[in-house]
Amino acid sequence: MKKTVEYLLDYQRQWVNDHERWKIGLMARQVGKDHAAAAEGIADCIMAEARKERTTWLIAAPSERQSLESLEKWKDWARAAKLDIADIEETRKGGQNSLLKSTSIIFPNGSRVIAVPGKPDTVRGYSANVLLTEFAFFEDPDATWRAILPSITNPMRGGLKKVRLITTPNGIGNKTHDIWVKNYSGGAIPLGRAGEGAAALPGHRDRPAAKWSCHFVDIHTAVKEGLEINIDDLKEAIDDPDCWAQEYECQFLDMQSILLGYELIDSCE
Repeated sequence: MKKTVEYLLDYQRQWVNDHERWKIGLMARQVGKDHAAAAEGIADCIMAEARKERTTWLIAAPSERQSLESLEKWKDWARAAKLDIADIEETRKGGQNSLLKSTSIIFPNGSRVIAVPGKPDTVRGYSANVLLTEFAFFEDPDATWRAILPSITNPMRGGLKKVRLITTPNGIGNKTHDIWVKNYSGGAIPLGRAGEGAAALPGHRDRPAAKWSCHFVDIHTAVKEGLEINIDDLKEAIDDPDCWAQEYECQFLDMQSILLGYELIDSCE
């Protein structure tokens, strides 16, 4: 896996090399968060296969398309690492054109990577390490969270299980915001509207040691650490302060306050 790590940027390497059981990445759009998550997972599969043991990873994303797209990155890393894929299985709820239940890649010694849509009824019934990608955008994140967390409780099947949560923010008052605020200790937590005196919550340095290991990668961090993007051109093309603040600067926007602000402006015109 040493050669494949060379294809990772600094913040991606930091993610892969962080072996804490509970890990959350608040990351901008298109900075390669799924790419890094797949690298870590495939490395775990390689080590399990080498020991003639089995490990299982469960990937859940907001939609079928996103789950399968994430799984493709795992396949890419497996090929790059020359890890043989013994089989690929797909299960649908009824018929070829019905909704996806799961797609799995299976390695020769039985390790598996399973991709499912992030819904309460599709994430149940597994014993696996868990990757939740774009978790803040799940249709029902709280119910899905309650359904999927039992997947990691049984260490007798594949050892102690890990949880990985990677996402851009999506407002306040949801599970992603709650986990981040309770665990992040790296300074001010973004909250507000870009360029308009955005408020910030404290970094909670006075709290006990965090359960979750937190990784913050906004677009500025990503470019500083090697991502080849022209920030000024991208920001000008998007031309939407709220979109830029949330999707690229990883700010937790209070959308209700923003909408109220728009209504007040309209009422004054």
